[in-house]
Amino acid sequence: MVELDLKHSATQATMYKILKEENLPPFKRSLDIEITEKLTSSQLAQIAQKLFSRRFDLTFMIFYLPGDTTNDGGYASANWIKKNCTITIYDQTQS
Repeated sequence: MVELDLKHSATQATMYKILKEENLPPFKRSLDIEITEKLTSSQLAQIAQKLFSRRFDLTFMIFYLPGDTTNDGGYASANWIKKNCTITIYDQTQS
């Protein structure tokens, strides 16, 4: 897992791990990412920015929580079209 300081807690850093990556340069990149906890859209955007690559026109990232299976959909997604990113959180019970 990679540790990323999202500055949401003085004592806790968010961890993420790339579970799967598929690339079709220069067109598309897809990433399945496990995060250690529920995050806000701005925190997800920080991870998405860190993993973004200009080598691809489209980048799709699906974020999973621990215990989720990749066939059941994810907690959230980040979709890049060119240089624009859209974050969607599917779990509406997030605090």
